[in-house]
Amino acid sequence: MKKWNIVIWANDGKKFCQNFHVIEASDDAAKRYLLENFPYPKFRATIEVQEVSELEDAEFFLPGVVYKSGKAYFA
Repeated sequence: MKKWNIVIWANDGKKFCQNFHVIEASDDAAKRYLLENFPYPKFRATIEVQEVSELEDAEFFLPGVVYKSGKAYFA
């Protein structure tokens, strides 16, 4: 397991950027987990994954979202 940093863009009436840390085995699994379990289901269709990068090994942790930043809105 590894911790992945995922940056997304989405739209809830205004375009925003948000950062998540997800523990999963691979970057594809981390993206899939985030998209399936996004905290705001009505915005899932607007999500665009912009960046996925590996942060650190997390072999003793269970899979899931371990960090969610605040939303940064753009005009």
